[in-house]
Amino acid sequence: MNKERPISGYIMGMDDYEIKMIKLIADGFTHIEIGEKLNLKTSKVLNLRKNLISKTRTKISLH
Repeated sequence: MNKERPISGYIMGMDDYEIKMIKLIADGFTHIEIGEKLNLKTSKVLNLRKNLISKTRTKISLH
């Protein structure tokens, strides 16, 4: 049985939360504002952000 990932989401191995977070970061929201919008603790937002930097091989982060 072949399990396929849902079409929505998975870009470069990122889940829906990570994709939403990228959009919010691109719109200029801080990690605190992102946490409020996604109903996540600040520590979770920072951890997701750290994972995004790694997954996207980003070299410079402004926030």
